[in-house]
Amino acid sequence: MIERIIDNRDLVQSLEVIKRSFKPVAEGFGLTPDNCPTNAAFIKLTYLIGMKNKGVELYKLTLNRQQIGFIAIEQAPSDKETYYIEKVAVLPEYRHKGHGKRLVDFAINTIKKKRAKTISIALMNNHVELKDWYKNMGFIETEVKRFRHIPFDVCFLIMKISVP
Repeated sequence: MIERIIDNRDLVQSLEVIKRSFKPVAEGFGLTPDNCPTNAAFIKLTYLIGMKNKGVELYKLTLNRQQIGFIAIEQAPSDKETYYIEKVAVLPEYRHKGHGKRLVDFAINTIKKKRAKTISIALMNNHVELKDWYKNMGFIETEVKRFRHIPFDVCFLIMKISVP
């Protein structure tokens, strides 16, 4: 079941899901709190509370009453027809079972109902497996950028959606 997070108490569990989900990737790519403090593997509760307080829609995926996933949907501040999908997380032991696709499909459908035209997502450019996963869902790579505050290139992908 996917449901919106309304209560800040749910953010404590979401924090653990996000950190555990991003930890293997951070370790695999040599990311640490020192060289990449903004990576989701090192996220703080105050950051999630801040997201929620600024209107970002936060959702949890539960299975048998246990939270196993998380996703955030945010309207782009400069473009009301574009939404971001962020912090897509599925606990490692639940991966490769369709849960991540369920979360992304849910986000796409939620964003379509808002009559948006574009969905954007950003990820590590050298995480080829994840990039291919998004491309297989219909996202198209648009740009790769380097930021001074993170030790990797960021790949931006978009999905154009038709509004009925």
